[in-house]
Amino acid sequence: MKPLIQLMSEAIRASELNDEDVAAAMGVTPSYFCKLVRRRLMHAQGDRMVAFMRVTNSTAPLDWLAHQMDCVAIPRSEYEAMTARLRELEGVRA
Repeated sequence: MKPLIQLMSEAIRASELNDEDVAAAMGVTPSYFCKLVRRRLMHAQGDRMVAFMRVTNSTAPLDWLAHQMDCVAIPRSEYEAMTARLRELEGVRA
């Protein structure tokens, strides 16, 4: 997985928005947005959130974030088991 800061930069480029547009849409000033993204403050916060989830053995913050984006977070092992089962079922149908 790429570093968070790289993923964020790629997301900004893919959105075809500039930093000022993204900052305005987020409701923050361009200078604060620069601190968040360009100076890696958000990356540091992401690292802290991962540390928090590991220490507490809780994915609740991740689940909350996924819910905000209308997604569901599942453990990698469960995802791999589901995709293996789907491939198996597709093989039966073929």
